[in-house]
Amino acid sequence: MNSAIQPENFQRLDLRTLQYEQLIKILSLNKSSTFEEMSGDDAYIWKILVFDNFCQESLSTIFKVGNLRDENITLHLPLHSQRDKIHGVNTIYYIQPIEENINKIIEDFDKDLYDAVYINFVYPIEEALLQKLTRAISKYNAFYKLKQVYQHHLNYIAATPHLFDLNIPKIYQRLKDPRERNTLVNLMAQSLVSVLMTLRTLPVMYYQAGVSEEVAKRIDAIMTEVISEFHYKNPHEQFFTKQSTLVLANRDIDHTCVLLHPWHYGALIDDILKIKNNKVDLPDKTGKKKSQEYDLDFKADKFWAENMNLPFPDVTENIDQELNRWKVEYDALGHKKDPSKVEDISSNLSSALDRVPEMTERKNKIEMHTNLATYLGEQINARSLDKYFEVERSLIFNKYISSKEKDELFTCLKDEKFDKDSILDKARLMAIYHQSIENPNAKDIEKIEQIVKSLGDKVDARTKEYLHVRRLKPQVDEPMTSENDPKKVGLNLLRGLASKVTTQGKGIIKSMIPGAEKSFTAVKLVGDIFVNKNFLNNEGIYHINMSARVDSKNFEKTNDCILFLCDGGSMNEYQNFTELSDKINGNVFYGCSYLYNAKEFLSEC
Repeated sequence: MNSAIQPENFQRLDLRTLQYEQLIKILSLNKSSTFEEMSGDDAYIWKILVFDNFCQESLSTIFKVGNLRDENITLHLPLHSQRDKIHGVNTIYYIQPIEENINKIIEDFDKDLYDAVYINFVYPIEEALLQKLTRAISKYNAFYKLKQVYQHHLNYIAATPHLFDLNIPKIYQRLKDPRERNTLVNLMAQSLVSVLMTLRTLPVMYYQAGVSEEVAKRIDAIMTEVISEFHYKNPHEQFFTKQSTLVLANRDIDHTCVLLHPWHYGALIDDILKIKNNKVDLPDKTGKKKSQEYDLDFKADKFWAENMNLPFPDVTENIDQELNRWKVEYDALGHKKDPSKVEDISSNLSSALDRVPEMTERKNKIEMHTNLATYLGEQINARSLDKYFEVERSLIFNKYISSKEKDELFTCLKDEKFDKDSILDKARLMAIYHQSIENPNAKDIEKIEQIVKSLGDKVDARTKEYLHVRRLKPQVDEPMTSENDPKKVGLNLLRGLASKVTTQGKGIIKSMIPGAEKSFTAVKLVGDIFVNKNFLNNEGIYHINMSARVDSKNFEKTNDCILFLCDGGSMNEYQNFTELSDKINGNVFYGCSYLYNAKEFLSEC
């Protein structure tokens, strides 16, 4: 590998923990410690937290209500809600610096809702909006209420130590709207700058033509300002201490990783149930009760942290082993010493009582994962998801299927299941087939065309929302014609989905990293960058070296890498990317503008 190599035991970085530490500081009124907060000049101890929708989701991914209470937060309220006047407490605003939020803060000052205000923006506010806020506060003679205004770099949601997203819904579709594109590009750039600032790293950026190029150039402009401003204020200090790699890719480089039926635990849960803000709802089988909400907390749930990216069969075995371990420990409580001695009985009882909370929590986690795994297993059996996975995986990574796999393919497509999930399963398999097989057999094409046509009436009658023409049309702006009418959509409809995968993805050379031949296209691209940078110019990949703009003295070159999908990512791709960490000997961080599952993604194609 011709890039700079880190020591074998490189420093492990945890983006989620780094964000958590910065959020705690905000909740402590930007003081360095709780002691400093309590001993400062602030008149009040108790605090109110006011947030917009994005910041609420960011906070709920990391914090529980108990964590907020630990920081003396007695009330937490959405910014765009009806709120009552409350004086005598510190009020912390944690918001994005957008016009609708600024207008709401101005309205709060007009109504005299709070008398000790701390404003925290998740990324730097534009000068025009800052001036607007300043004029309004002056108009209401309210500067004495304003205690702090801070600009942070926290505009991302860190679900795990190495996974973050921006939760921009319908981003794949919205980026095609010229009225929204520039705003979305700026938002993505600000968010990636936030990640770079949190990690204190300056990257070499690699990007393709299209939206990733627009984002890269905007990042470059913002970071140039950041570096200049920091050096102006701190001429003898250096904020950025490391060089890393940032790869920006477009979703059209590869659709198959989003469509593939997953086989790893976390991806399966997201595909079948949808994970949102590290929470998932498990439906009640009887339909008579409310769904059960489970918290998939990477920090508090060791089993989830260790098993999220493991194949599902391994996870079921690990659940059984974890339950057996718990039973052994539970049975051993109170039996470690001689029960005939009074002092030992007392000691055993005390020890057992001390462990009750921990043992109860572990048992609850085991039961949660047992329930989730049971539900996943039932879905796998009912929908033959294991067969879909095997055929699709062969199509994606081998670009062909054996006779046996072909039989499985047609068995899946011809079964008599016509519920919404099964129709969607078939659509995903057919889309992957057309995207993966470069020279398909004419007879196979004819068979698939007949199957698609036969599904037309089923789609109209039962599952329009899944396979409606506007959701699988070849071109986003293509008008309705007889050729793409739902009843006549046939093979061209699915080929249209496949045709959107651009030649940028097809030309990527095979990575020389061992095992990477089973990697998705974007992950292969990262491997190729680390192995052989000389191929990039011929593959339509460009780069900007931002680390060249600072003093290289005491500047560590690392193999840390961020892969960011500008118009949407997937759990399959994230899981695949995490396997690259040990191969490149560095930290890997997977990010995206929105984390799609297949159902959501197909709704926008």
